[in-house]
Amino acid sequence: MTQPITQRSVGLLFLLTAIAVTTGIPAFADVIRSSDCIPPPASQYLSPGGGPATHQSYISNQFGPINFDNPAHALFNKCYSPPPSEPGAITQDVFDSIVRGTIRFERTGEEFFCCAPASVVVNVAFARVSGNIRFFDTEIVTLDVAGGNLPPNILIRESPTLRSVGQTSIEDLGGQFRINSFFDVWTELSLDQGQTWIPSSIAGHVELAEDTSQNVCLPEPSSIFLMFGGCGLLLVRRKLTFRA
Repeated sequence: MTQPITQRSVGLLFLLTAIAVTTGIPAFADVIRSSDCIPPPASQYLSPGGGPATHQSYISNQFGPINFDNPAHALFNKCYSPPPSEPGAITQDVFDSIVRGTIRFERTGEEFFCCAPASVVVNVAFARVSGNIRFFDTEIVTLDVAGGNLPPNILIRESPTLRSVGQTSIEDLGGQFRINSFFDVWTELSLDQGQTWIPSSIAGHVELAEDTSQNVCLPEPSSIFLMFGGCGLLLVRRKLTFRA
């Protein structure tokens, strides 16, 4: 005999969905590694808390607002030693990586998940030492995103006029290193293969986090759980309405 679906069932389904969503968001704890090289292997940069409603926003005269949400920057192919702890010391890190996210055209409601290769150049300058912690001022001077499953006309780059700066700290734990890092990134979007560029209206704040999946080209687990959880709640609501 089929058991009736009650309000308690709805609450339980909502709770399970919330737990799934929470566990799908990577923890923003300090990354601990056996080496002090940066960017650390098996790490990624994400928006805190799994991403705000809008990470970057571009205003197109033709298409209206275009948003870039749920970003991830990961799969760095190189890891560099930081500059020596002396005034004026600076290094330049050049590496390839993968950038993913959701591009959404607000006027039409059209959106698509993108995952594309990126070429990156980061300047790392020694700032100061406090006890066993070294601090470095960082700046992304090049970020070119193209290819992958991006349409050929869409490109993303770091702003040539606004500085995308951040900071990295490395704490010596005695055989291991605790690494913390963030950036405030200004980007530009092109819809015509780089002939014209649309600047972002906000800087996207990203922080270093663990990357245990190593499959950055899959959508966020939290987004998947939200989708299925929302569908489940909708079905339950319809059944309750039908029985009422």
